Amino acid sequence: MIGVSFSTLAICLIAALVLAAHQPSSASILKLNLDLPISLFPTPGPDADSGAEASSIDRFGPSPNQWQMIAPDANSMDTEASTTTSTNESSPVTSTTTAIDSPILPTDTSSPPQPTVVSAFANIHRTKYASIHGFVSFVPSPAKQATFIKIALNGLVPNATYKVHIHRNVVSSLSNSRWDCEQADGHFDPLNIKAAGELTYQCDPLRPKETCELGDISGKFGDVVATKYGSYIRLIDTPDPHLTLVGEFGVLQRSVVVHNKDGQRVACGNIAPMAYA
Repeated sequence: MIGVSFSTLAICLIAALVLAAHQPSSASILKLNLDLPISLFPTPGPDADSGAEASSIDRFGPSPNQWQMIAPDANSMDTEASTTTSTNESSPVTSTTTAIDSPILPTDTSSPPQPTVVSAFANIHRTKYASIHGFVSFVPSPAKQATFIKIALNGLVPNATYKVHIHRNVVSSLSNSRWDCEQADGHFDPLNIKAAGELTYQCDPLRPKETCELGDISGKFGDVVATKYGSYIRLIDTPDPHLTLVGEFGVLQRSVVVHNKDGQRVACGNIAPMAYA
């Protein structure tokens, strides 16, 4: 009886050991939410202030049982960026990962430098009074202290005399490609030369700044006299020391008007930039 009892007891003990070897311990059972991604976080390491030495596993990273498996909050999945932070008391380290759905745009919003106008040009158009066409150009001198003027016209009455002026405003076209020169308003006269002597205005080419309207090209450099072919081309070799392209005395965004001997506005065109630097 005793022998049987010891044999039975031994068999039961072996069976219990086998079952214990195949039964997972309660410490290894983890509850996971498999519907969400898993983030791994190490538990804090040994306290540096306590004087305890770190084990070999601490030096090379946490052992498997030092990690905790944590499922993130489902609400955090709706945000565009997620942040993961890992901190060790002995050596604080913070790492951040940001998910960006759109490309990073340049932060420099400054405007590029604007080009400098180096010459201007007025394309002369016909009107209901005449079929004159051509151009008047304005080019600063090399030192930019004066402006050269060139006039080229066709469709003039042969041997007739005309005057050319710069006017204050721009003009626009009417029907049949004819332009309305009345929109040009008065002569370009920022110094009010004519207003000071309305009835006695007489441009003296030798004293242009004191006696001439700034836009009185013919008064300062002479009238346009057509050839027998009805054309006129002239590069005025003396630059105007007072006209500029921009600024208070600038010609841009103004117009050139051609007058016949009766003062009628028979052709005109707007002054616009021709070349940049």
